[in-house]
Amino acid sequence: MIALVAAVVIALLLSMWVGRPLLAKYLASRSMSRAHTAVADYLAGRSPLDSAAQRWNHAMTDWSEYQHTYFELTAAYSNGQSWARITDSPWAPAGYRADDPRIQELMDRALLLQVGPAQYEQIKQSLRQRRGQDGSTRQP
Repeated sequence: MIALVAAVVIALLLSMWVGRPLLAKYLASRSMSRAHTAVADYLAGRSPLDSAAQRWNHAMTDWSEYQHTYFELTAAYSNGQSWARITDSPWAPAGYRADDPRIQELMDRALLLQVGPAQYEQIKQSLRQRRGQDGSTRQP
């Protein structure tokens, strides 16, 4: 009987260990969905700017942690042969244009709330300088 219980416990622990990358990937996906919902709620007028920016920040912080965990775990399972796929997430929900200025306004507010006013201004100034060096006329 003790051997059976020990075997079940070992099997359960092994399945939990092997399932960790899948769990991290699932949680990252849910966090990204929360970020998209924050944007959609703001654009639809269901959430004020600061509230949506804060929700977006929390969701993206969670997403970053889960992604990091996922890639660490997959690298461990594949002997370091893992890579991160970086994509631009289309923040505009269905029915909204990708260049809707409110999306940029939300991202700017999220950055301001995340880093504070002094660092926010430094980041914006650095972006302006880079865009000027690239010949781009688009302002942050």
